[in-house]
Order: sequence, then structure tokens, then C-alpha cells
Amino acid sequence: MERMARALGTSGSYVEGQAFDPVHAEEMKRERIAKREQKEQEEELRRKAREENEKAWKEKNVYVGELKTPLVEVQKASLRQRT
Repeated sequence: MERMARALGTSGSYVEGQAFDPVHAEEMKRERIAKREQKEQEEELRRKAREENEKAWKEKNVYVGELKTPLVEVQKASLRQRT
């Protein structure tokens, strides 16, 4: 039976006639909304973390000159020239 359900693309929790049940439809709608809100909150947290990382990176890497070479690279180059 399970194999037949997979072949037809139905889930294991399928109940005949459930698509026409307004109570079930409302419940599924609430679940979708809750999942969407959870996903949006997670995306917002990731966005904030990414922005903080970018800000920290920019503060950490001071750029020098027109070529926008990071100061760290300029310091490494000057150390190589000394040796």
C-alpha cells in the first residue's frame, strides 16, 4: 500500500475527502502561515548576522589607496620587501 501511495504521489497521512473539509483546510492554512512566519524570522536573523559580519569585516579591513587594497595586504607586502 505504501508503495502505491508513493507511486500516486500521495502522503501517508492522506485521508479521502479531506480536501473538501473546511475545518481541515483552515487548519492547514494556519500551519502554512505559521511556517512562513517562522521562515521569515529565521531569514531576518540570518540577514542581521550577515550585515553584522560585513560591518565587522569592513571595520577590520581598512582599505588603502585607489586600488582599495586592504591594509593587511599592504602590511604583508612591506614585510616581504624588508626580508
